[in-house]
Amino acid sequence: MRTIETFLAAVALLGAWGGTAVAARQLYVDGACAVGGDGTALAPCASTAGGPGPFARIGHGVRALEPGDTLDVRGRHDGFDGVYRGEYLGLFGEDHLDCRAARCTIRGHGAERPVLSGFSVPRDWRRAVPGSDVWVREMERHDECQGLGPSGAHPARHDPDADWDPQVIVQQRRGGRVPLQYVDRVGGAAEVAGRLTRDGTWWHDLAGHRSYVNPHGTGDPNADPDTVLLVPQEQALVVIDASGTCGSGPPRVSHNLLVRQFDLEGPRSKFVEVNGRMDDPASDIRFEDVTMRFTGGRFALHTQWVARFAVERSVSEWIGRGLSWANHAHAFRTFHMDHATLADVTCRHLGTDNKGERAFLDAPWSHDTSSWWWGGTCIQVKQSNDVVVRNVVAEDLSLVGIALDVSRRTLVDGFDIRRAASGIDLQEFTPAPQAGCDERNEAHFCHNYGHVIRNGRIHASGIAAAGAIAVSPNQRDRRKKLQPGQFTAKIYNVAITHPGGAAIRVRDVDAVSVWNVSAFGDLLSILPPRGRPMPRAKGIVLMGDVQRFESRNNVFAGLGDVAIEVASPGPVAPGVSFDHDLFDVGQAGVARWKGPRSARLEGPGGLRTLGHEAHGREGPARFRRVPGSLAEPPDLHVPASSAAAGMGADLSRHFTTDAEGRPRRSWDAGAYAAGR
Repeated sequence: MRTIETFLAAVALLGAWGGTAVAARQLYVDGACAVGGDGTALAPCASTAGGPGPFARIGHGVRALEPGDTLDVRGRHDGFDGVYRGEYLGLFGEDHLDCRAARCTIRGHGAERPVLSGFSVPRDWRRAVPGSDVWVREMERHDECQGLGPSGAHPARHDPDADWDPQVIVQQRRGGRVPLQYVDRVGGAAEVAGRLTRDGTWWHDLAGHRSYVNPHGTGDPNADPDTVLLVPQEQALVVIDASGTCGSGPPRVSHNLLVRQFDLEGPRSKFVEVNGRMDDPASDIRFEDVTMRFTGGRFALHTQWVARFAVERSVSEWIGRGLSWANHAHAFRTFHMDHATLADVTCRHLGTDNKGERAFLDAPWSHDTSSWWWGGTCIQVKQSNDVVVRNVVAEDLSLVGIALDVSRRTLVDGFDIRRAASGIDLQEFTPAPQAGCDERNEAHFCHNYGHVIRNGRIHASGIAAAGAIAVSPNQRDRRKKLQPGQFTAKIYNVAITHPGGAAIRVRDVDAVSVWNVSAFGDLLSILPPRGRPMPRAKGIVLMGDVQRFESRNNVFAGLGDVAIEVASPGPVAPGVSFDHDLFDVGQAGVARWKGPRSARLEGPGGLRTLGHEAHGREGPARFRRVPGSLAEPPDLHVPASSAAAGMGADLSRHFTTDAEGRPRRSWDAGAYAAGR
């Protein structure tokens, strides 16, 4: 057996170079070393440059990699804090990695977690005026090129890739870190000391390129460890790029690389950028067990033209909080992915809002550290094919938990989304090409279609114009429709609690199926008073020209408004069908159908007189624990005595389990099997 395993291992290492086996090496980096070695030994540090011992800088180790090699990077150990400042992984131009012959790996050593930090720690702050609590310093101009285009001053200032003014400043305080709140009503440098009066606030003088800060507490940021101010300095931290914007030599694409077990913090623009080319996508790039915290710039991770791309066990936090001007501030923005997996992803505290654009989210997640409402999406899949998004936790988002934009065949399987403007959003913002888009051509991206959304929970999400789940049409041509046989989305086994606006909103889109969804509550009932109007929550809302829509086995209970609203101004299109749904709606009513309201299923004006809900039922859902709170969703499991038990249509040709993977021995309404 051992001989066979050895043979198979050798075969796996055979490259494209005439069948020659690739000799894999183990290399090391240790930032604690003052002198860099040849990377071949873990310890001790080299006594002379290039001698036996670990590399001292990550970049030296990356440039030494060949197919099959593994680079171990030391984290915290023996008095070394494990933080690498002023360094980044730059794989572009001559420094690209083509490891198609055998995978290259860059990873934290053992259980250690090296930190790539884009923060600088300035020690030259001075008081704005003698005795003031406000401190000031001049910010540096950046002129590096890190694969994302040249840096330096940008006249419009709205590009963190090309600007030297910080978008966010973070204070290290009481063993943790918090982004400071930007104050955009200071007026000018002459007034700043008198107007920046609250602890934990800051302002930036665009003309003078100076940042003014009133830190938490009364300490000196140059000396007090509880008042250390961190300023993003590096443009990005991991750049795998073939765009040719900078770097020596022609653009070159990287392939077959694993990056594992790193903590990334404090870049100006992005933590990770992965770009291939249209004719040669970057392939088999994987990130595992990577955390990304604190940037005021664009994204945690951005891709374009990648194939067989994967992210697993990733955490993204504090992106776009405390901004000095608006930017995207998403966690994952992914363009042009072909066969990709994003799994076990956690997002928290993304995006900004305190200017009244929407009701900002309460403690424990909101920290009142924002200025503009902009960005704040956990995962955005754009112009991509065959993507799996699995086991996503997303909390406290200014925009969307998971956004699908003119993409095909995305499986969203397992999610827990709380406190977001929209939980899952299917939009067609960026059809390509914008003119003459042909939905019959696989090279064009005209519509969302072929998506499956299943087995998850969305809580306290959905502003007035959106929904916990929202589906909207091609923004360039609302008359465009799918081809026969195509479907937009199948949505099933989802618990939606306390939505704002609507649980599910569909506008001018065809072929959406909603099966075994439980919708309960009203966001307005769990939010503190806001002093501005907010709509009551509905269940399913259909707007405009919606065709081929099917609702089966859903539960509507405790909503602030009707369970079903059909708002189309014209005749309802053929193929729109509601049946086998449970209504526990009280005085809110069952439906509002093109104006008139149906209080009940039966009787004059009832939903059955319109040809719907022949097998529908009114009765008590008897959820396990309601109503819940803003921080904690209710429990929508139901007992065997629920009216939902046994009333469902048999959908076994589509799925056979409930939201928790338990077999559906009988077909009940709702996300969870009754009595289980």
